[in-house]
Amino acid sequence: MPEAIACIERLTVAEDEEGAPPVSVGTRGGMLEMPFVDDAARGKGIGSALVRHEIDALGVRVVNANE
Repeated sequence: MPEAIACIERLTVAEDEEGAPPVSVGTRGGMLEMPFVDDAARGKGIGSALVRHEIDALGVRVVNANE
């Protein structure tokens, strides 16, 4: 995993009420990379909000998800 993180230009992490990071996305060269949503956070809109933020703030237009 450290090798994968090394190529990411920006890592954005959302925190829940307890400060745990249930959702994160990386961006590199206008691509959204390595989206992660913890099972407990699914269906709550956190991941969608974070992706929308990356689209609006960084102009991301491509998603690269390996899983």
